[in-house]
Amino acid sequence: MLADARVFDAVAERFHDASRLAALVEADRVTLVTLTAPQPNPVLAGADGGCVLVENTVEDEPSRYRVGDDATLRGRYERVVEAAEPWRLRTPSRHRVYGAFHERCEEPVAGDVIRLLDADPELTADDSVSPRVRAYVAGARHGALDRSLRRACEDAGLGSPSTFTRIKRRLLDAGLVDTDRVPQPVGRPRERIVAGEALSTAPIDEVPGVVAEALGR
Repeated sequence: MLADARVFDAVAERFHDASRLAALVEADRVTLVTLTAPQPNPVLAGADGGCVLVENTVEDEPSRYRVGDDATLRGRYERVVEAAEPWRLRTPSRHRVYGAFHERCEEPVAGDVIRLLDADPELTADDSVSPRVRAYVAGARHGALDRSLRRACEDAGLGSPSTFTRIKRRLLDAGLVDTDRVPQPVGRPRERIVAGEALSTAPIDEVPGVVAEALGR
């Protein structure tokens, strides 16, 4: 997929759109590269053909024109693609997120992480109840171990351990979660994240609103 970086930025603004694109990237179905110079029209180029997308200003006029088996289309863009810079999508796919939490925290947590990511309001880049917060809160509602929860978030591509240190502190300060020491047969006790009453009793589709209100945003 060859596009201006601003196009990719616009897609990445919304978590669900970016996550769907990430699924294609992770499956090696799509490679994202950025244009080095503006192009007059978007082009969809397949292995054997393609079409040019045009602005439709007249009713009943087509918004795309097939190129068919014209080899010149691919020839025109081969050098452009070779010179293009790769664009890194930082949003993980839902499949990757589910897999990471399923492995580290088991299915109930993984399922609730996805449900919270899908819950309204739809996630945007400036959402105070971000994907990271929603994932951590899902673990807290199940009493997940802090270490396992952090590792799952990191494996999922949602952020670094230091990011979740800050998120944990915000949730603690807001009274949404607490911690509990879990003795171990060997070594130091581990820390469990425990959801407070407001967080643990709320229906899952209302959790983002509860968190937003408690965080004062």
